[in-house]
Amino acid sequence: MSLIYDDSRITLEQMLILKIPQGLIENCYLSIPGWDYLNGGNGLCRDSIRAMKDSHAPRDEKGNLKLPYRSYNESCFVLPYDVHLRSLKLKSDDPWLLVGARNLGNNLRIVGYKNDKAENQRLFQLNGENADKNESLEYSCLCMKDGRLSIEKVKFIGGKPNQDGLTWAVSGQELVWDGNPVKSDLDIETRIVPFTYDLRHVWRTKGVSEIEQDPEWMPIMADCFVENLGKTPTELTQALKLLIEEKGFDFQRECHYLHNAIGISRTGEVIIVQRHGKLEDVARTLCDAGSYRAIELDQGGSCSVMLGGTDEFKPGRIIFASHYFRPRGIALLVFKLNQLKITEDKGLLASD
Repeated sequence: MSLIYDDSRITLEQMLILKIPQGLIENCYLSIPGWDYLNGGNGLCRDSIRAMKDSHAPRDEKGNLKLPYRSYNESCFVLPYDVHLRSLKLKSDDPWLLVGARNLGNNLRIVGYKNDKAENQRLFQLNGENADKNESLEYSCLCMKDGRLSIEKVKFIGGKPNQDGLTWAVSGQELVWDGNPVKSDLDIETRIVPFTYDLRHVWRTKGVSEIEQDPEWMPIMADCFVENLGKTPTELTQALKLLIEEKGFDFQRECHYLHNAIGISRTGEVIIVQRHGKLEDVARTLCDAGSYRAIELDQGGSCSVMLGGTDEFKPGRIIFASHYFRPRGIALLVFKLNQLKITEDKGLLASD
């Protein structure tokens, strides 16, 4: 982490690398307590197409839609981390580690899946996604499969995965696949854009020096994204590129957000990377840290790592977080560990 002072502001750049041997993981949970209530909703809606059909969508005094908006009751479903932990029967002094997976439940093109004796097979998808019907959609997913974590390509036609042995899965944008990180504009267009409803994390208005929270172009791009959800990923990207050309949007690559990503090494080691930069910067760091496959989990104020193992900090110790981190979320990944012993090592990157 670096902190630099200039004559007008404090500037901050952060990066964390965390490696967890799978032998230390007793279990890993995909925690989303509001699963049944949020499934099929509009999530954090940025498009007018789905909002027009939502009687609860907020409007101004002239009746115009106010975008973006949360289509759910935030106080009921964006839950404090200690609520997630209690639902898993974990205490502050238990050995556990958690990170956010907070695109799930908020953004289109992010899906989840669970299969256990109590709940049976359940696919989580937002309104309009149609992961159970679109044959062209193959999601890059972090999977709990036969008791181990892996990253796999999964289809969910008919609501069931085409992978055997899945306990749960959550999808994300593909950052590294079989050792190949996204590193070019073509990679971004083919591997990232068709799975990124919130395109603020890919592009920003040229000349803007800070994060654009709600750029004017976002609802227009979100509408185009939704209009083309039923097409192939290639066709969806092409529709967005045509819209950019027609509207004369002058974009450059977004590089200001803090990203939260997870990778798996060739030997099965779990690698968590959180850092500022472009998506390809995150992908390169994941590769340098040993990831063979990796996906994005969330961005911005969702980024943090929290540890248990002591009663002094409740619900746990935050060892890394965005400066505008919000300790509440719809979905988390929670690792229950055999032991919690951390060793600091400055040599975790291959290039070091």
